[in-house]
Amino acid sequence: MKKILQAIRDFIADRFNLNEDRADEQQIIEAIRKDVNFKGTNLWTLIFAIFKRIQSDTIKILVEY
Repeated sequence: MKKILQAIRDFIADRFNLNEDRADEQQIIEAIRKDVNFKGTNLWTLIFAIFKRIQSDTIKILVEY
């Protein structure tokens, strides 16, 4: 049963991996500083990216302990 659950987790993690198409952080920072207009979809994308980063960092901290 544990193998099946682990296989499902691995499958889901692989399918929803956001790091695969991740942009360079320096390019993102430069784009934000160049007065990129964050309204509507762009704003929501930024918010979700921040939450995703917080979630990833939290999981790493929990796994290390």
